[in-house]
Amino acid sequence: MIYSYRKKSKILIVDDVPQNIQVLANILKEEGYQMGFAKDGKTALAHTDSVQFDLIILDIMMPDMDGFEVCERLKKDKKKRDIPVIFVTAKDETSDKTRGFELGAVDYITKPFDAQEVLARIKTHISLRNYTIRLEEMVEERTRQLIHADRLATLGMFSAAVAHEIKNPLSYIMGSAKILQIFWKSAKPVLEKTLIQDEEGKHLKELGNIEEKIDNILHGSNRISRLIDGMKKYSRQGNVIFQDKTPLAEIIKDSLDIVSHRLNPSGIKVNVDIPPYLTIYCDQQKISQVFVNLINNSCDAIAEKGGEIEIKAAAVNNQAEIIFKDDGPGIPSETAEKIFDPFFTTKGKGEGTGLGLFIVSRIIEEHQGKISLSSCNTKGAAFRIVLPLA
Repeated sequence: MIYSYRKKSKILIVDDVPQNIQVLANILKEEGYQMGFAKDGKTALAHTDSVQFDLIILDIMMPDMDGFEVCERLKKDKKKRDIPVIFVTAKDETSDKTRGFELGAVDYITKPFDAQEVLARIKTHISLRNYTIRLEEMVEERTRQLIHADRLATLGMFSAAVAHEIKNPLSYIMGSAKILQIFWKSAKPVLEKTLIQDEEGKHLKELGNIEEKIDNILHGSNRISRLIDGMKKYSRQGNVIFQDKTPLAEIIKDSLDIVSHRLNPSGIKVNVDIPPYLTIYCDQQKISQVFVNLINNSCDAIAEKGGEIEIKAAAVNNQAEIIFKDDGPGIPSETAEKIFDPFFTTKGKGEGTGLGLFIVSRIIEEHQGKISLSSCNTKGAAFRIVLPLA
């Protein structure tokens, strides 16, 4: 059982003599430590299975399983090996102290207990443990940053190579298609008048197919061009260019137009409730990129079965609060904290880069705003964006 005096470090006291446990508890409780107690090794190990202790005070001489065996088992467990162990020993038991250090103990306290010595040793080792944990977190964070920077650099070089190798021939294709489009607009009426039709109007139908194919060439070329530009945006973030105040409803409308090719064929219904008076100072292209990304994510979640996307906004404390919600399967709680991390994705292999929501969060931060995964009372996922009003 854990007895909490204040929310502080957790210490497990293990001793088969209740009086020793009581003496140590009286010394520690004044410092506000949380304490757990065990009278034998088996109970002590069971406590460490359910509670993450910051330090263990462990008596050596106990029946059935002595302190040495308890310490040895702790150090063999990957989840427990880093918990500092302080042995309790008699002053003249030098061999016990030596063996304890060999098993991985960090220190010892002697009987009878001196309150100041006990507190000093415990504070020292808890501080060292906290410093170690913080250092590990800093190393992990720095490693993550370096990996992220390296991946972005690789993506940047790849994007530059793609742009160089594809953009030039792509421009020839687009230019030629536009010339064909202009030519066809003038040639088609002449051909329609002079062409001898068969009974089924086959030749006129073929003329229409030619016009459609030219449009498809231009549409496909534009998509390739946007894809390359998008990759370059992911690999490097440019400065935000704030424009005149823009109606939020206008940006939402433009974003929906961009993704209309996904909404219409899938039968996805979008409900929009944006007051016309809500305006923000923003880089319209970047904010549109945010909205397009969120809408696309919702489409990915509900495309197979169809569904609804709700986009609504309101003025709250001189800020625009925007909610994007869908009725898809939602985001599992175990992954919710990671969704804004770079290169984290829940999509299948080859279906997502893991950069989308990371870039979204960066853009919102550049606009002095916030984005979060909002709790959704019904099924689906809901994102909450807060941006300053103009």
